This record gives sequence, C-alpha cells and structure tokens, in this order.
Amino acid sequence: MFEHEPLAKDSPLLSLPNVVALPHIGSATHETRYNMAACAVDNLIDALNGNVEKNCVNPQVK
Repeated sequence: MFEHEPLAKDSPLLSLPNVVALPHIGSATHETRYNMAACAVDNLIDALNGNVEKNCVNPQVK
C-alpha cells in the first residue's frame, strides 16, 4: 500500500531494483472474499439482535 494510490508513474520507488509494485488486490482470493462476506453477514445478524459486532471498532457507541 502507498499513501496515495495509484502510485505516480514517475515515483522514485518504481526505479528501485529491490521494489516490486503490485496493485492493491491482496483480498482478491475466493477464500478471502467468502470470509469477508460471511463476516459481514455475521455482523449484520449481531447488530439486528442487539449484540456488539465481532469487528466493531467503537463498541461504546450504541
């Protein structure tokens, strides 16, 4: 990941011999996408049942 994406074509990083710049697709596997969808469904069910979601970053907010 870079601070600003896409990385500028003239970025000095792209000319370094020890850098491989790839698109931001780290979650593009079938397994990861399935797990992301399952997590979203679980969180929705938890929220509808009045429970704190599994990955809630601010549980103090209700």
